[in-house]
Amino acid sequence: MQSLEASYNKQLLEIRETRQKINTILDEIEKTTIKELDDKMANLKASLKTDVDNCSMLKNELKLLSDVIHGIVNKSRAELHLLQIRKVWKR
Repeated sequence: MQSLEASYNKQLLEIRETRQKINTILDEIEKTTIKELDDKMANLKASLKTDVDNCSMLKNELKLLSDVIHGIVNKSRAELHLLQIRKVWKR
């Protein structure tokens, strides 16, 4: 009977030790995976910030370009209108 109980206890101990080893390995895998995920998230956030900054800069540049074009168009219209007035006065 003691031999049976000793064998049982030995097997139980082996199961618990194996379980502990598995848990340790899983903990390490979890830590590694979370670190990789955190690194990827940091890279994506940095990339997104760069893209947002570039879009903002391009938006501002396009607004300036649009203002310049509108200014040129308005000046051209004014010059054309002035030329038309001069033509009328020459007649």
